Amino acid sequence: MKKYIRSAVIRGLLFAIGMALFEYFDGSIFSIFKFLFHFVFFGAFMGVSDYFIDRRKRKKEKEKPNK
Repeated sequence: MKKYIRSAVIRGLLFAIGMALFEYFDGSIFSIFKFLFHFVFFGAFMGVSDYFIDRRKRKKEKEKPNK
């Protein structure tokens, strides 16, 4: 569970920084609320998707017969 949280935080932070830089170079003002929105929701989505992808991989490995 710890790796999913770490992955979510890193990905959310990178995405939020990228979006903030895009807005800065576009000429918009920095909004902390938009930054936090991008950070939280993108990070949460990535963490949940990583969890389900790993769960599916583990399930397929369990079903696979050992040779």
